Order: sequence, then structure tokens, then C-alpha cells
Amino acid sequence: MKFHSKEVLNDTWTQFLALCLLLMLAVDSLNPIKAVSKFLGLPSYYWGLLSVGMMLGLLFHNAADVIYRSTRVFLNSILSISFKSVDLIGLDNVPTEGPVIFTGNHANQFVDGLVVMMTSPRKVGFMIAEKSWHLPVVGHLARIMGCIPVVRPQDSVASGVGMVKLTSNEAVTLASSSSGGASSGKPQWLVQGDGTSFTKQVTPGDQIRFQGKSVKDSGSPVKIVQVLDDSQLLLNEPLKDGDGELVLENAPFGILKRVDQSVTFAKVYTHLKRGNCIGIFPEGGSHDRTDLLPLKAGVAVMALGVKDKYNINVPVVPVGLNYFRGHRFRGRVTVEFGTPITVDQELMAKYHEDKRVACNTFLHRVEESMRSVIVTTPSYGVMQEVLTARRLFQRSGVRLSA
Repeated sequence: MKFHSKEVLNDTWTQFLALCLLLMLAVDSLNPIKAVSKFLGLPSYYWGLLSVGMMLGLLFHNAADVIYRSTRVFLNSILSISFKSVDLIGLDNVPTEGPVIFTGNHANQFVDGLVVMMTSPRKVGFMIAEKSWHLPVVGHLARIMGCIPVVRPQDSVASGVGMVKLTSNEAVTLASSSSGGASSGKPQWLVQGDGTSFTKQVTPGDQIRFQGKSVKDSGSPVKIVQVLDDSQLLLNEPLKDGDGELVLENAPFGILKRVDQSVTFAKVYTHLKRGNCIGIFPEGGSHDRTDLLPLKAGVAVMALGVKDKYNINVPVVPVGLNYFRGHRFRGRVTVEFGTPITVDQELMAKYHEDKRVACNTFLHRVEESMRSVIVTTPSYGVMQEVLTARRLFQRSGVRLSA
């Protein structure tokens, strides 16, 4: 049976028993430890040694939890030193028990995960890139905090041989499909290669991107639908450079091989089945833009997949991280936990008919919920005014977005 601390302290019977125990320990003739020691003819410190041994055994048995709580205290100290203030909004939106998926905007690399883990009333294990999992300090902290590594295609980009460009600034529509995976009737983008060997380098399902001098200068990855020959392939979206312009002249390209995430999702489903919480940044990478990047489908696959596999309806709680002077020491951050969203029966029926459509529908809901907790303001003072106005105009029983 579970009790809340206030219920225990306010219970008259519990208070009476606590006072009786205090009285027994204060009077030697009533002290049970000393009475038993005198009866058995043993020194009373034997019981102290026994208690120390049992305490050490308890700590060893719960070593993971002890290390987690100790690390949490340390990281909380780091957070309080780094930020002048950390304001929390909507903690009542976080379920007190059961599995939860937390989704947040990603603007500050490892700091984002740290802020959510330290401010959430629940223990949150984040999805973390496998390359970060192997870093000396970050990897050890990730293991302690219960994170789950995930292999990302962008972490192992290979430079493609030759140059590529779009044949036109307009999509083409194929009337039929051949052995390569092209979908009939859907607009696709034809890429012309120069000195390429597409049949040996890539397969349908892989991705390519415009390869700049750095990751920031590179374009967004685009999925390969069909490989026509060594010098031509079809994409489901246009190939763009780092500035968002179509690649109409020969340019270098990078190859992102398709990654099988079935093992990772199996770990996630098991983690959620045990009632644990998972955090994820659906944008797929950190950035300094004021708007969200296109969300990856992972969070939708998690919520719908665990519902389908174990019939567990896991709420998705959006988390808005709003930094002010976050690039400087002693900045401020406001963390808002939004209203949870869940998978309804209508969406599950759609999931059994067409998984892609169902995932896109749920992903749109997640994006809307995330936008409701992200407030873009020029300063911390303006942010406080916005929140004050929201509280003043919010009617009882009605939740307003920022």
C-alpha cells in the first residue's frame, strides 16, 4: 500500500507510534535493543554492526538507484551554478506513475537532456546517439541515468564517389514501377550522377545529402526511392544544399546508409512496459533556430508500437525549453510541461490499416503539442509578461497554449 508523506505525517496513529518509539529509545529500561542485549548477554554494539552490514547490503542491492540519485544531486548542483534561474511550469501535467514519453525541442545539445532530467519529477532515460554513448564522460553519465543508445544514419556519413545534381527543378511522375522500389504515380526527383557508381554505392532506403565543408553547411538527407543505373537515381524529395536551394549544378554528396532500428525499438518497448519513462528530441539533432525542425517519426513509432504490442497507452508529454542568454554563464531557462497526448482507438484502427498514415497523423499531434509549450520572446522579462497574461486570462478548467 502506498502512502503520501503528508498522509503519513497527518495520521494520528502514526504520530502516536513515533512518539512511543522515541520514548522507548530515550529510557534505557524501555530500550528494546538494550533489553534484548542484556537478556542474551551480548554487547549492544553487536546490533550496530549488524545494522551496518544490512545497510551495506541494501545499498549494494540497490546500487544503480543509489548511483543515479547521487549523480542527480551532482548534476543538479551543476545546473544551479550554470543557470541563474530555472522556472518550471505545468508539473501537474506529468503523470505520477506508469510509462511516459517526454518530447522536447533541441536547442542546446547535452544541456537539454540534463535540464529535463533534473526538472522532471519522474526518472527519465533519454534516447542518446550511439556515438555519444561511447564518449568518456558523457557515455558513463548516460549509462547511470538509464539512457538508451540509438544508431543514427548521420553519425556515419560516407562521402560518395563522383558528383550529383538534379536534372530539373521540378519533380517527375512515373507511370509504373520497376524492380527498384519506385512508387507508381508519386512525384519523385531525378538525380544525375557524374563519375558515380550508384548500383554499388547505394540501395533503395538509403539517403543522400549535399555534402558541405561541415555538417552545418550540408543539406538535409533525402531518401532514395529507386536506383535506375550507375548514374541515375530517384529521390522522394528534392536534393537541397545547406541554404535550402535546389542542387542544379554538380556537387559532392554524402551517403547515409539505412539503419535497422528494430532492436532499438524492442528495447524501448520493454523499457516502457516496465513502467519507465523515456525522453526523446524528435527533431533528431540540436540547432539554434527559433522554430522546430521537421520531426522524425521515432516518437510516433514508439507510442503506436507499444500500444499495438503490449496494449499500453503511453502518454506523450511535450516539454518546452525556452533559454534566455543560454549561451552565457548564469543564463535563465523556463521549462514547461504540456498537456499529455495519447493514442486513441480510431488512430489504432488506422495504424492497423496503414502504419505510415497513422504515424504521420500522430506526429502532427505531437508537433502541435510541442509548439504549444515553446514561447519565442526577445527577453526573459517579456516571457514573464506573456505567462502572467496567460494566467490572468485563463478560465477555470481551460488550458491555454503559450
